[in-house]
Amino acid sequence: MPRDLLVSTLDALCVDLAHRCGDRVALLDGCQEITYGELTDQALRVAAVLADSGVRPGARVVLSGRNTTDWVCIALGILCAGATVVPVGHGVSGPEYSRILDVTEPALVVDQPRIADIMAAARTTAPHPDRPAAGPDDIAVILSTSGSTGVSKQVPMTHGQLSRLYSAVADRLELTSADRVIGAVPFAHSFGFNGVLLTAMCAGASVRVVEHYDRADLADVIVRDRVSVVMGPPTILFDLVGSGRDDIGLVCRMAVSGGSEVPLDRMRGACRELGIVNMVVGYGLTEACGTVAMGSITEGESGSLAMLTPVDGLEIRIVDDYGYPLPPDEDGHVLCSGYNIMHGYLRGVDDPESTPDDAVDGDGWLRTGDIGWSDDEGHLYIVSRAKDTVIVSGFNVYPQEVETVLMDHPLILEVAVIGVADQRQGQRLVACIIPVHGYSVDSEDLIDFCKERLSAYKVPRIFVELEMFPTTHTGKRSREELRKQVSQRL
Repeated sequence: MPRDLLVSTLDALCVDLAHRCGDRVALLDGCQEITYGELTDQALRVAAVLADSGVRPGARVVLSGRNTTDWVCIALGILCAGATVVPVGHGVSGPEYSRILDVTEPALVVDQPRIADIMAAARTTAPHPDRPAAGPDDIAVILSTSGSTGVSKQVPMTHGQLSRLYSAVADRLELTSADRVIGAVPFAHSFGFNGVLLTAMCAGASVRVVEHYDRADLADVIVRDRVSVVMGPPTILFDLVGSGRDDIGLVCRMAVSGGSEVPLDRMRGACRELGIVNMVVGYGLTEACGTVAMGSITEGESGSLAMLTPVDGLEIRIVDDYGYPLPPDEDGHVLCSGYNIMHGYLRGVDDPESTPDDAVDGDGWLRTGDIGWSDDEGHLYIVSRAKDTVIVSGFNVYPQEVETVLMDHPLILEVAVIGVADQRQGQRLVACIIPVHGYSVDSEDLIDFCKERLSAYKVPRIFVELEMFPTTHTGKRSREELRKQVSQRL
């Protein structure tokens, strides 16, 4: 689908899709298929139901629940009503859910039972001919950060930011209307809503909605429903390898993953085994609408760091601890700027954190909290989260480097390296590992394994076996909670 006509709002995108590719499949879930014409019609009917219920333009509507076609219809209906959608993951804790309600002050809360009621009402409600249209600067979505170092924060994103950014992402991926994207990542999170749903819509592609993630069934879904693009964490690829299927590469042409903890060599190996030719890694954060840079991972390459290129219109800068720019090839703090940068976190009326945001400086540069470096051509390489850097006897150790080495051990399934307080060294390295099912790993063997591949000060001396890692409410690994658990055990 050509994207020469760039719409500036998400509700306009819905209407445009209905006009330009109304007969193409937009969503399918294994039981039904919905075309873009039908999806837009349902969204406009939902908008009318919401308006009749008192939801006004600019109002906030909390939407919770698992990935379903109805969930998408409600989300788009909220946007078509000129309101703001506030997605909330179905697994969020009670206190976190209450806090989101306090901060966002929604006009309406739509949970799973309410979704069914609204969709039933929409079937007998005609779209309003005088529907209010959103503007590019209006808030479209409010998404929560991971809250990996404490409570999450809410980030407003405008129609203009999202439509421009994810049209550019779709272009960079060379996504077309012939593609079908797997929708297994929760739509209530940035990767799911922005990265999967909006990117697919900007290309006129279809989304295979996955309500309940079942790794045993995932390969069958991809082959049966001819999914051509797998988007999600590396775990999805590893689960597909475990399926034993040898025909995934016949239908799937590209894998797209993201995050600072993508084990590239293992991802290359998984794609090679699955027969998936194209591999792409994205980098971003919620405060930047989810995406900053992307890079293709070529088979035959090696190395643990992806070469990332900022999306057109976005800039990156590497600075030292005092904010001064660093030359190429030197590690420093990663800053980014552009049209996708948030204007500030959403603050509740009684929010004690009422001080101005310090994440974005006066010139519009966002301090990402990541450590990285750039080369002479402006490519970005992410090394670690700044807060995860471990200082051992005065030397900086980036956990990702140690984790990459340990992931090469045949008996390790997952690993997370953290630092704990030490009176002599300042901090000492602890490697938390999940062994391959049915195996246990000897600490001395792991130490010898690391000594052959790392400098002495980077070698963990303590290994802790776990069954699973603690996660945040958005499903990301929580190193903060992991540090607490390990400190209590040592």
